[in-house]
Amino acid sequence: MAREHHAKPEDREAAHRLFAQMIPGKPVVALFSTVSAEGRPHVTWMFVSRSRDSEPEVLTITSPDSDKIGNVRANPKVEWLLTSQDRMENLYLEGEAEVVEDVAEIKRLWEMIEGKERAFFMRYYASGMGFAIIRTRLSHAVFSVPEEYRKVRYEIGELL
Repeated sequence: MAREHHAKPEDREAAHRLFAQMIPGKPVVALFSTVSAEGRPHVTWMFVSRSRDSEPEVLTITSPDSDKIGNVRANPKVEWLLTSQDRMENLYLEGEAEVVEDVAEIKRLWEMIEGKERAFFMRYYASGMGFAIIRTRLSHAVFSVPEEYRKVRYEIGELL
């Protein structure tokens, strides 16, 4: 059930439109927010794509040595931010992230992720697995129009 703060009837459609940018397997650019064990926030631009699985989850790859990996392990509560092209509408996707450890699952998810050639960090690994997969299981979305001080919170299933 949506929690509304100055909501308008068209907000659900706009939130769905932003969420629909995330076509399964096709990466989009979004901001990824994590928090370290010490409580230090970390935000970075990432390529992310919806999983082709039936669960509402998103996938991204990163360096196994990145701050994000340690942050997700210390505090799995994360947030993704998608925006409209003009940046006037935002969709915050909340969820719990995990660093995928199971080798068979890594191989399966690796096949789902397109655009891996954009992962510049992989150029610096001569041996071993030069990447890590972070899977975020989404729970909620917050649609926001900051200029109008408008926010609406949805269960993620309301946008599928």
